[in-house]
Amino acid sequence: EWRLSNLIIQSLNLFPNINKYFVTNNFSDVQKLINKDDKILPHSYFHQLPRQPSSREIRNSKNINFPLISVNKKILSHVKRDFDIISKKKKVILISLTEDKLEFKSNLEEWLKFAQNLNKKLYCPIFISDHSFVSYSLFSEFKNNFYHKAVWSVELRAAAYQNAYLNMSVGHGPMELCYYNHKVKYIVFFKSSSMTYKPNNIRKLSGWKIGKNLSFANKYQKIIWEEDNFKNISREFKNSLRRLK
Repeated sequence: EWRLSNLIIQSLNLFPNINKYFVTNNFSDVQKLINKDDKILPHSYFHQLPRQPSSREIRNSKNINFPLISVNKKILSHVKRDFDIISKKKKVILISLTEDKLEFKSNLEEWLKFAQNLNKKLYCPIFISDHSFVSYSLFSEFKNNFYHKAVWSVELRAAAYQNAYLNMSVGHGPMELCYYNHKVKYIVFFKSSSMTYKPNNIRKLSGWKIGKNLSFANKYQKIIWEEDNFKNISREFKNSLRRLK
């Protein structure tokens, strides 16, 4: 109930093309609401499994802009002020950390090593953790670099992603706020391109192309189908810096 009220419904505020919503715990209600004249996107949608949208069919729709997320300017300004205080106006490398599920868990020691090796004159690591994160003691030297506000507000989290010079994370739920905002720059690690890695089966069913970037991603948005270890994180960070120049 908390997740529905504070995450799912909150997130609807980020989509300017949504002006009505309906909440139910009975899937049959959905079918009652949809009539034969309604246009459903994507065409492969069915309500038991969220679908990765086709950029072609959405771009061809006259009333829908894609990517879909738009962040309120006042919220963007609020988060920027917070970031300027934390970073002392250095370039923010925003690292999202998760311990929520084993298969998506961030390789915490490797991310810590990466943060420790950043050029402190140019960059400031700022961290967003998930609700179940408990390993704050490991990051004790960066205790003042956690942006806790974003954990409890989807809109603040979306604004944080857009304000960052670069976002870095493993692939997990909150990163959807990056995928659907063309103003966000990100590197996301999906751990593996093997179909023996369980999340990839779900991704394929949902329309992801395994081993590829999202079809609507721009040059500043990259999915890396490799483990989030220090070597890979550092390599892809350097590659992104060349694209950002």
